[in-house]
Amino acid sequence: MVEIGKRFNLTDYSLKAPEKASAISMLFRKHLENKRLESIEQHEFDRVVVLDFSDYKIVLEFFSHGNMVLIDSKNKIILTFRKEEWKDRKLAKEETYRFPKGGLNPHRLSLSEFKKIFTEKDAVRSLAKSLSFGGDYAEEICALAKVDKNKEPSDREKEALYTAMKRVLDSKTEPVMQDDRLFPFPLSKFEVQKSYKSMSNAVDEFYLTKKEESRKLKKLRKRLEEQTKAVAKFEKEAEENRLKADAIYKHYLRIEQLLEKRKGKFAIDLD
Repeated sequence: MVEIGKRFNLTDYSLKAPEKASAISMLFRKHLENKRLESIEQHEFDRVVVLDFSDYKIVLEFFSHGNMVLIDSKNKIILTFRKEEWKDRKLAKEETYRFPKGGLNPHRLSLSEFKKIFTEKDAVRSLAKSLSFGGDYAEEICALAKVDKNKEPSDREKEALYTAMKRVLDSKTEPVMQDDRLFPFPLSKFEVQKSYKSMSNAVDEFYLTKKEESRKLKKLRKRLEEQTKAVAKFEKEAEENRLKADAIYKHYLRIEQLLEKRKGKFAIDLD
């Protein structure tokens, strides 16, 4: 299951195929039918996944709004889901595919290299900025190292942070829901709301729930729209009735006299 820019996982749910295949699907079929998927790898420490079919590759980019690119063995682009261009790379047919310029890869970082990343005044921002860790993971590293996240670490604290970072990177996958978000393993600062048997299962259930919520939200929005129109109608009627009541009160004595003289229905001109 691939939702461009959102998720990539094995799914337990069957999806109804459209009656007519899209042009993109036909192009993928043309190049990949009967091809064997050799490997699935993350590129460096970036939000980029490469599906290798030997002669062809599918590159899934999960940063910004995401993209999906089909390239050949020479890295020439055959298809891109959306055309994009930056100062150092261009995603378009016939262009050579270049990976986005990434940061440091913490998996291959030595202790001496790690000590040089602390360019900010506080530890947590240096970890998040230099190593592309999300804020929650940077805070987890500081918590495990017992280092004040809001201060610049000492040389000894940097060693503790390095050990904690390695511990986080080597964490066993135990997918959980915490703070209404998915994490590959429990973070110490949040309560565990739910545990899952695999990351794919967690992502599957998370997005299924989101879709159900989306349907419910759509119904609620429609109901709110109808109620808003009804309120506007009632407010208009209330204003009209208020003006009528004011006019009746203004001419109360005259109306009362007419009611005494005449019985039944009649018209009164109130100006």
